[in-house]
Amino acid sequence: KPNTGVNVGARPNHQPNYQLIDGRVVDINSIAKSHGTAQQNAVLSALKLMRLDRPVGILLLLMPTLAALWLAAEGTPPLAIIVIFVLGVVLTRSGGCVINDYADRWLDRSVERTQQRVLVSGALSGRTALILFAVLMLAAFALVLATNATTIWLSVLALVIATIYPYCKRHTYYPQVILGVAFSMG
Repeated sequence: KPNTGVNVGARPNHQPNYQLIDGRVVDINSIAKSHGTAQQNAVLSALKLMRLDRPVGILLLLMPTLAALWLAAEGTPPLAIIVIFVLGVVLTRSGGCVINDYADRWLDRSVERTQQRVLVSGALSGRTALILFAVLMLAAFALVLATNATTIWLSVLALVIATIYPYCKRHTYYPQVILGVAFSMG
């Protein structure tokens, strides 16, 4: 048989291209081959980091928020306000989960219950978590801009409280007080 230059059935020559990314040695060629899968895994990891697979926290925040809206409106609030606050609760709770896992990533390695969390397992980097937190908070703030000035200023205070809570767990004796204040702000 003549040699056509094509070796049917042979594996292509795979030369690894190792690079250091987020403190891990990674074969860039392997990542490129599974790019679609990696993107899907990253999205699923981000959803898990935001705890959207566990909506109980959203419901716990949503109930007092909706009750306050109904009381403040002395009846049914406008649909636009309901949508703003429901989406805001989802975004800020998700952001709170992200910043909490970011703050605790060094400790979660040594706690059996939290060893499989997204940041501990390396499914997402700390930098990615901070970017995700910023995007979630900016989206929530964009929603709040459609409300009045008092609500906008209170949202800034709520952001500060939600951001410092995970660190209060390590530096105060009463972190649940901070969490309670954060929860009370919806």
